[in-house]
Amino acid sequence: MLALRQFLTQLKQPVETPIEPELKADKQDKDRRIREEQDLSAGAVLEAVIADGQGTDSPQQGDLVYVHYSVCNAEGDLLYSTQAGDGGSGQPLAFLLEKGQRAPRAWELALQGMTQGACKRVKVQPHYGYQHSSCKMAPPDRVPAGEVLHFDLQLVNWYPAKQVRVCGEESDMFKRVLLESDKWEMARPPNEVTFSLEARTLAYNGHQCTGYQYYSVSADNSLQVQLGQGLLPSGLEAALGSMSKGEKAVFVLPALQMQPPSYAPQEGSSDSNGDGSNKQQPAQYVLPPPPAKAAQVEVCLQLHDLVQVRDMTGDGQVTKKRLLEGQGEFPVDCPLHDTTVRLHYRVRSLANGQPGPWLHDSKQAASSSTGEATSGAYNVVNGTATSSSSDDAEQWRARGGTVTPVEADTGCGELPEGLEMCIKLMVPGEVANARCQPKYAYQNHPDIPPGLDPTQPVEFQVQLISFEREGYWQNLGWAERWALAERIKEKGNALFKQKKYHYAHSRYTHLLRLIESTRDFEEQEQVEKADAYKATLLSNLALVTFQQGEYARCIEWCDKALQGEPDNAKVMFRKGKALSMKGDYEEADEHLAAAAEMDDSITADVEATRAANKQRAKAAQAKQKQDFKPFFS
Repeated sequence: MLALRQFLTQLKQPVETPIEPELKADKQDKDRRIREEQDLSAGAVLEAVIADGQGTDSPQQGDLVYVHYSVCNAEGDLLYSTQAGDGGSGQPLAFLLEKGQRAPRAWELALQGMTQGACKRVKVQPHYGYQHSSCKMAPPDRVPAGEVLHFDLQLVNWYPAKQVRVCGEESDMFKRVLLESDKWEMARPPNEVTFSLEARTLAYNGHQCTGYQYYSVSADNSLQVQLGQGLLPSGLEAALGSMSKGEKAVFVLPALQMQPPSYAPQEGSSDSNGDGSNKQQPAQYVLPPPPAKAAQVEVCLQLHDLVQVRDMTGDGQVTKKRLLEGQGEFPVDCPLHDTTVRLHYRVRSLANGQPGPWLHDSKQAASSSTGEATSGAYNVVNGTATSSSSDDAEQWRARGGTVTPVEADTGCGELPEGLEMCIKLMVPGEVANARCQPKYAYQNHPDIPPGLDPTQPVEFQVQLISFEREGYWQNLGWAERWALAERIKEKGNALFKQKKYHYAHSRYTHLLRLIESTRDFEEQEQVEKADAYKATLLSNLALVTFQQGEYARCIEWCDKALQGEPDNAKVMFRKGKALSMKGDYEEADEHLAAAAEMDDSITADVEATRAANKQRAKAAQAKQKQDFKPFFS
């Protein structure tokens, strides 16, 4: 019992947990330097100069250094060396000082006081060697990281930090740019790239581009490959992924990352050429492995061309491939936000994975209606205009230069969703291929080209002519907003008059979303103008849905409009008509009568509609009686 009381007493006593002080970054750095000074005073790192170097400059933080080194254990047994005279490869080790995949801390301290060609012998305790907290470099085979080690370090060359960069945090790939690009779009899967390269081992003296060249491809015979297809070594693909078109650079990376890829697409894999073919040339693209003794290699790369290929949906259902470049910079000169675009396009089926003939061409359709002659060979197959195989993208872009382009508003459902996705990432003048699965093409779209099966995937070839640079609604001034609102509303009105109700509906709802998203009102006048637009749009949407035969939806729009304007006779009248068509005859008559009381000018129209409503009610009652007659006979 006594033991139980003692146990319960202990439970009541609070347990004090020691709290570690939370230090700011500058305080942490200061504490680290103090501890390091104490460790060095205690003999964690001991240095001796073996040979003086040339000049007075020494490498600093971030510089790319080339170092020969040998490592011995405490007994003086040689464990590893890069020096050819000691059985090594004769190739120095390259790394960034205090950046990327960091070297043992003892090396960093020793090298910052060395000049070119200097040699030092350094005795290192394990916690300042490969076991230091900042060290990310693995020791060579048979070198014990937990023992005292002796290093002979020779600094053969270095490149200043302003010329080099590490390709990723704690990365073991380093880049030195030789020729800057005037583009900023980086290569990335599944883009197609055209490049030349020279692959070398590191030179003994650490001078770049002078080592043993074990593979090269000249600019005249440059390679073209799609990234992400397993055709290139992982390191080469990563290097290309850090480059822009026109750029030339030297990369230093582990030799293991330049081993031939383990996978290359086989026949029947997805088409990357955009022309329906499955061209694969693995023998040309698989580089030979680096020499056996090489720990690192240098690759001098120049990216000559970059063809944008994008997986728009992330699952391959919509892909975009740039065929011809346009004018402007991606993405600042793209219609990223919903706006009016002017374009030409043509479309064909990809049933069974094979491209068929072009079934619709806006250039051909427009020129036929205007009587304009177009260049390029066309055949007529079963009454459908199709282009010949020689009609490539360049010829297609050049043809019909004066033909009026198609004008459409993005975000309104006028264009197939997949096509619109791709247009938003194009610059004016660009020609691209867009491959879309049915869901993103014509499966649920109202305008299906003649002869096209909407259940099959399709390919578009699209040319963006221009677009309205309206800017993002929330970033526009009030005068610009009202001008844009009026333009969208008038386009909707024009489409309604043409009985293109679906597209009129899209424009009205698009503008309604913009108006309802507005929160930054500064004056009452702005609020009133926004409310007026909203009331008009709700009324117009009720009218559109009535014309489309969507009477329940029409009633919903009327109710929303009446919440803001309960005395709006036209909306009340419209709701009454929709109720009548929906079969709610008594409620319809009530709303029609209320509309007449609100506005005497529509009395005649209301009375005619009430009479029609009574006739419908009478006819519905007669039909109901006829339907139930067998049950009472």
